[in-house]
Amino acid sequence: MKRRMQTALVALTATALLVAASIPAGAADGDTNLNASESAAAVSKVAPKANVAKPTSGRDWYDAKTKNATVRVPKSVTGDVVLAAGGVEFSLGLPVSDAKDAQVTADGTVVYDGKGVDVAVQTLSDGVRVETVIESAGAPTVYEYGLPAGAELLGDAQGHIVGIVSGTAVLELKPAWAYDANGTPVPTHYEASLRGLVQVVDHTAGSYVYPIVADPTVIHGSNWWFGGNFLAIRANGNETTRLAAAAGAVTAITTVLQIPSLALGPDAMAIVAAVRAGAAGVTAYALTAVVLGKCLEVRYYTVPHTLYFLYWGC
Repeated sequence: MKRRMQTALVALTATALLVAASIPAGAADGDTNLNASESAAAVSKVAPKANVAKPTSGRDWYDAKTKNATVRVPKSVTGDVVLAAGGVEFSLGLPVSDAKDAQVTADGTVVYDGKGVDVAVQTLSDGVRVETVIESAGAPTVYEYGLPAGAELLGDAQGHIVGIVSGTAVLELKPAWAYDANGTPVPTHYEASLRGLVQVVDHTAGSYVYPIVADPTVIHGSNWWFGGNFLAIRANGNETTRLAAAAGAVTAITTVLQIPSLALGPDAMAIVAAVRAGAAGVTAYALTAVVLGKCLEVRYYTVPHTLYFLYWGC
């Protein structure tokens, strides 16, 4: 898979399950052997809270609809979860292949009861969350989510994966999280693989109480100006200042390169002029943000392929 890295920081609300319930006590190195309802309860105990839409049953799928999205969850664990929002669709493969067919629990969570690892899928108001419920220390530490052919992962300047582009669909990927049964954070992060997205859950790095719940949440990016998708590149205060300085340097260099005596040729001059115009725009907006005490956000709208600069209160 081709991986495209861009600076991105998107502000959206955290999401999670509505109903809390008790779960069996886990052990640091034992297998809790959870059933579907117990796995849903394990998720409820540690996940950030949010409303979960209850699905209706079809022949091969469970469908759940919200105001902003529709999620189709396969009854077989070998199928893909399909998120439809904003006129586009996006599919996500499940991280296990050996589990019982899906069961819908009382709170609307769709659970696949596996051997040592369960998977719980929840439809949220603007996306979908897929939790991996790790039942013992013998379970894997790497979980792979298949992506559509040609999909690309977006990352920030620190190398953290923060989004997915698939065709015309632009999806935000909420930060990876994982907690043990006592709510203790477990080290976790995303990586790219040839097949798709990988979540690494390093539950063998310490003494944790099982089950451990780990989650990627995929949110559909909405373009409220044009009704399409956008990529948001948001800089903090220091980054905005550095961006102003860097863009100013590029503007100065390209201005020098436009001196006629250099005789770069018409094609090269056209490229230099385009780079200078873009750098000058970034410089102006970034400097304005610094003067106003704001931070700079750049949004690229996939329809109609337009770049916008915004200020936000960093």
